[in-house]
Amino acid sequence: MNGERLDGEMSEGELVDAFRHVSDAFEQTSETIGVRANNAINDMVRQRLLNRFTSEQAEGNAIYRLTPLGIGITDYYIRQREFSTLRLSMQLSIVAGELKRAADAAAEGGDEFHWHRNVYAPLKYSVAEIFDSIDLTQRIMDEQQQQVKDDIAQLLNKDWRAAISSCELLLSETSGTLRELQDTLEAAGDKLQANLLRIQDATMTHDDLHFVDRLVFDLQSKLDRIISWVSSLLIYGSVTIVTCINLSVPRSIWIKTVSLPSGCASPCRLILTIRGR
Repeated sequence: MNGERLDGEMSEGELVDAFRHVSDAFEQTSETIGVRANNAINDMVRQRLLNRFTSEQAEGNAIYRLTPLGIGITDYYIRQREFSTLRLSMQLSIVAGELKRAADAAAEGGDEFHWHRNVYAPLKYSVAEIFDSIDLTQRIMDEQQQQVKDDIAQLLNKDWRAAISSCELLLSETSGTLRELQDTLEAAGDKLQANLLRIQDATMTHDDLHFVDRLVFDLQSKLDRIISWVSSLLIYGSVTIVTCINLSVPRSIWIKTVSLPSGCASPCRLILTIRGR
């Protein structure tokens, strides 16, 4: 639906079908699906999430299209859920270009208008917004990781063997992605920091550019958090899982971890050894 939002139209039947899928996912009764779907559609029209159009050719069935508000909301959540190495690389590439131009403009110098337009504005309205987007997506991934660990903890109380398998699967699925993300962030981080330092150095001889200094400091802090996030997730996630299992499985199971290499380039791997009674 979102992929064809600009030229796509949805019939009332398609919206009811979509509502039915959501209702089934939440295991709600199907007896009143028509009434509840109609109420939900009317609510979305009142909230200006959908525009409703009637046509004589449609034999009384309305046609619906997402409003700009509806498009904005759906795009926002879809973008935040799509956190891939390719997307991160594209975002960092845009940031690198903006920072390079801002650093060049700062080194060139100029009047107050020059600093606002060519240095402050791209940092504030492009670089900072992309940093915030990456940070928000990382926080969403933190929630997802925590939910997985909570599920494993509950499983440990019922079936520790299945929980161990889940832990191994979790580490296997996430290790490759996290390493790629860390490599991407570390490769771009040095260049981004270098250009931020160039801007900071250029403002040192100007007493009237405190607003640029503050912004650069904030961006440096955000960049540090973004880069260190993957390493923290690797350590915290792996150690939490190992500790959780170590406290829960019978004593006949020994659990060891491989030491993390320098830079935490890979997560702990679980080595399970069954010891005879």
